[in-house]
Amino acid sequence: RIAPGASGAKERSEFAAALVEELVEDGVIPRSKLRHELQDVHPFSAGFVAAGGGVAPVLRMERASMIYFGVPSYGVHVNGWVRDPRRPSSREPSAMWVATRSMSKATYPGLLDQMVAGGQPTALTFDENVRKECEEEASLPPEVIAAIEPAGSVSYRYATPKGLSTKVLMTHDVEMPQGLQPLCSD
Repeated sequence: RIAPGASGAKERSEFAAALVEELVEDGVIPRSKLRHELQDVHPFSAGFVAAGGGVAPVLRMERASMIYFGVPSYGVHVNGWVRDPRRPSSREPSAMWVATRSMSKATYPGLLDQMVAGGQPTALTFDENVRKECEEEASLPPEVIAAIEPAGSVSYRYATPKGLSTKVLMTHDVEMPQGLQPLCSD
């Protein structure tokens, strides 16, 4: 148990934050990788817990530290697709928008990415986070954001020299109007 004498999530979160800071000071976690963004941690026995799902987290941790502890981290991805103008009645995508990650990103700088992708911060539901990320990462107008449809989830796990990376991504699809180009404002 982490912080066995702690009386609640707030104290466990403070203990985890102190532990993460010690790992940063010891050079285990590079300070440049910190995101200063907390994510909820739930016990494995609770299964998948959606934000706002009524299950309180056991603690909150710095997003960048999750991998060092093997704790699952959550995020949202939005696929932007374009309809073939020659087949206006077809819902089959003829193209998809793909983003290039900023060179200043802490992870995978300069690589290709979803049109919109972001970690799941504490205190936001997945729907709220999708809206926030769509505004920040693609400057999508409200009418396009309103048309976003949940598409499912993807989970994966892999070992790295830092630790066990476990991700659960809530995926969404949205048809992009002809001529609308996503523009990152983040």
